[in-house]
Amino acid sequence: MTTYDEFFQIFSKNEIIIIFGIFFLFITLYCWFSFIINVLIKPKKEILLLIDNHTFINKKGKIFYIDKYDKKINKYYYVLKTHNYIYEILEEYSGNIKNFSLKEKRAIG
Repeated sequence: MTTYDEFFQIFSKNEIIIIFGIFFLFITLYCWFSFIINVLIKPKKEILLLIDNHTFINKKGKIFYIDKYDKKINKYYYVLKTHNYIYEILEEYSGNIKNFSLKEKRAIG
């Protein structure tokens, strides 16, 4: 018997276990990679508009959800956020906003 035949016999006996192991290994690596990309990257400060008690929107029209936040609706706030996660709402923005697009105005209603 050659080593190739031995390898084939071991693989044929444990085929399902090996396939599931590789499958769960890829899922685990994907979860860790997405966690590092989306959460561990340093959050940046951005101005978002609060359109209801749990929905913010940015200048491009992208919507961000957060748990119930009881502040003034249709006001702008500084937030710390990453790609798709809001860490903290800092304070209300009191300046003049000129650059919000039509997508943002359509989302408000």
